[in-house]
Amino acid sequence: MNIPVIFSFARSGGTLVNQLLGVHPDCLVLSEVNPSASVVPVTRQAADWLGLIGAAEVDQFHAIPYAQQVALLNERAKSKGKTLIIRDWVTANYLAGAVDGLAQPSAILEQPIYLARVGYSLRPLVVTRNAQSVYQSIQRTFPHLSDLPGDVFSAAYLAYARAISTFPRVSLEALQTSPRETLVQILQKLELSTDYIDMQLETFADFRMCTGNNTLAMPSATAHLRQILPVRSDSLADNVLLDSELFAEADRLMGYEA
Repeated sequence: MNIPVIFSFARSGGTLVNQLLGVHPDCLVLSEVNPSASVVPVTRQAADWLGLIGAAEVDQFHAIPYAQQVALLNERAKSKGKTLIIRDWVTANYLAGAVDGLAQPSAILEQPIYLARVGYSLRPLVVTRNAQSVYQSIQRTFPHLSDLPGDVFSAAYLAYARAISTFPRVSLEALQTSPRETLVQILQKLELSTDYIDMQLETFADFRMCTGNNTLAMPSATAHLRQILPVRSDSLADNVLLDSELFAEADRLMGYEA
């Protein structure tokens, strides 16, 4: 038995993909959840966003372990003719300082380990973005990470890239330049119907039952775009010293040419 899981580091296009899948009539997406921490608790998403648990069940559901929560929600989604998709908050596993109160991340992919405990394998898909752009977007977007050292980020990001290097992937850059073609790839890799592509591309911006720009103190510049457009490429500031070899290796593992 497998379950679709989207892996996307912070500021890599995960919210956009989440929105595109969120308006798909066959999908229910748990947004940025992880065994270590979730941006919005699984219980709240299950009750308020997905409608998979009732008010009387909230306390009991909240008390059961993470993997059992996912298994229960997956069965209920299936009973409604829906596919439950997990958007992993993988940043919590790799980047120190990303989660308040989590002193040191595990530096491993926790999602597959926990899901295996309830008999699930993964149907994975990675949404990638150029490492340099990820780093600068994290600095711009999260005040508590505005001074994130380049060497700390590059080491964490490379560890993540190594962990997901064998998984199927699509890039944010491809999604921005060729939205329709890339969305087809996403749906096919997740074994979802491609019958609703026009609707998805027209309505994704209205989908707000997900994390990302909805949960930022200051929404990003692309938060209210109603169509998918290319964004400018980031260039490194002169005063930022990075280990370019680590960045290049992470990009190579994610399918970017040198």
